[in-house]
Parts: sequence; structure tokens; C-alpha cells
Amino acid sequence: MSGSEQTGAVTFINPLTVPASREQEFLEKWDEGAAYVSICEGFVSTSLQRSLNPSAPFNYFTIAVWNSADEYYRAVSTDWWRDFVAAFGFGAGPDDFGARPTLCEQVRP
Repeated sequence: MSGSEQTGAVTFINPLTVPASREQEFLEKWDEGAAYVSICEGFVSTSLQRSLNPSAPFNYFTIAVWNSADEYYRAVSTDWWRDFVAAFGFGAGPDDFGARPTLCEQVRP
């Protein structure tokens, strides 16, 4: 389903791998991104969750709710957002931030 076919609320979920040595840097960058999306049209809410399981494959999870997929895609298609993500430090190395973002629709409450 493309963004233009989705008309209801959507949830962005991003499981993240954050090296312990870069945790403070990650939190500061996350706060910057959260401040940006909070002023975007269609934004409803966001939160950052930390896993309590030290052996979990991901140690953080971003969850953000948007009124529609179209509004989410507009927010993440700006030059500001593209530059922000490019500078964030995502990669596949052991000292990089790892991410597996996806946009979801609710199937059951």
C-alpha cells in the first residue's frame, strides 16, 4: 500500500541499535528530530522506548503516530529532514546507530 492509499492514522515504529558509548549523543539527536516532527502537520505524538532486556537485538524504539501516511511522508520529505537523517550517524558498523524504520497501520485496537 502506498502512502497515497492510506487515509487513516498510521504509526511509525523504528527499532534502533544504539552503542552505549554514543547513548547521550543519540538522545540529543532524537530530541532534535522529535522537536521538528512535533510542529509538522498531521503529527499526533511520539515517544522513545528503551528495552529492559540487555540481550535484545534493539535497545531503543521510536514510536510516532500521524493522522495519515500522506502527512508523515510530507514531513519526512523536506530538505531539513533529509539533512538531519544524513547527519544522524546511521550505518552498519558497531559504532553506528542502526535502524529498521517502518510505517504501520492498526489492524486491531
